[in-house]
Amino acid sequence: MKKILLICLSTILIGQEKYPVDWETVAKIREEGFQRSEIANTLSYMTDVLGARLTNSEDMRQAQDWAVSEMKRIGLKNTQIEPFMDYGYSWDNEYFSLHMIEPDYQTLVGYPIAHTPGINGRQKLTVVRTQIKTKADLEKYKGKLRGKAVLATLPPVIDQERYRKGTPRYTNEQLKEISEKPFPKPPRGPRPPVNPDLVSSEERNTFFKDEGVSVILESRSGWIAAVRGFARPGAKKDKWDRKGTLEHLPIVAVTPEHYNRMVRISDRDISIKIEVEIKTKIGKQRRQARNVLGEIPGTDLKHEVVMLGA
Repeated sequence: MKKILLICLSTILIGQEKYPVDWETVAKIREEGFQRSEIANTLSYMTDVLGARLTNSEDMRQAQDWAVSEMKRIGLKNTQIEPFMDYGYSWDNEYFSLHMIEPDYQTLVGYPIAHTPGINGRQKLTVVRTQIKTKADLEKYKGKLRGKAVLATLPPVIDQERYRKGTPRYTNEQLKEISEKPFPKPPRGPRPPVNPDLVSSEERNTFFKDEGVSVILESRSGWIAAVRGFARPGAKKDKWDRKGTLEHLPIVAVTPEHYNRMVRISDRDISIKIEVEIKTKIGKQRRQARNVLGEIPGTDLKHEVVMLGA
């Protein structure tokens, strides 16, 4: 009993011990951050000049090379680029243009979905709205989609209330409470059974390809002016394969305002025509994605590592 009490008491005393604070060093760090920070300049160059940085793309590699040179310039040691996993074939968008030309002209804001192919030159296409949820819905569109552009997703609902409320502003006390509040993992219940009649995105797109569709248009975000999209359905499954990309249909994500306008026009049974051009560059060899690493060597705790960044 005495041994147990002694161990517990020792643990408490160790836990209460505090490292002395080197306030002079803290002051230097604060001065550097407040007076000579390069965060804004670095962020601007990364986002404005270098632009999009899709994993394993040529754009990403250019940004990583720049990051290494910057890390060396500011004095980081052991800067290097390390591969971390097979990420298939690179994909880069080289050119994109989308316009509605009938019944009215409008430049449409959108962007090609990653790991989808381009198209052959500039094309003028008739737009058809589709509403596909189940396998029975597919029958309605057989023989009607060849050479068309399809509105493939349901019209996104824009949450106006969040914009009326504006961005919340927190007091220092609220921020402190948020930072200290634990985030327990939500309980996970059993997954609901899969409905065999529902059509997945992959199945729907395969149907579109078999029916001769030229371009898929979609909008999955209720965020105003936002173009939201990821990689083509099935890209992760086939490990971002070149063949899988080339054999797929082009997919373009469109802002909800422009997408919903086309939906409303279509619901009036008025013909819509668009002009679209997509150029993409797809790598010819599989390669690994990369991480950028750099170190600030310490002095008293050289055997320990503190990781920052993502």
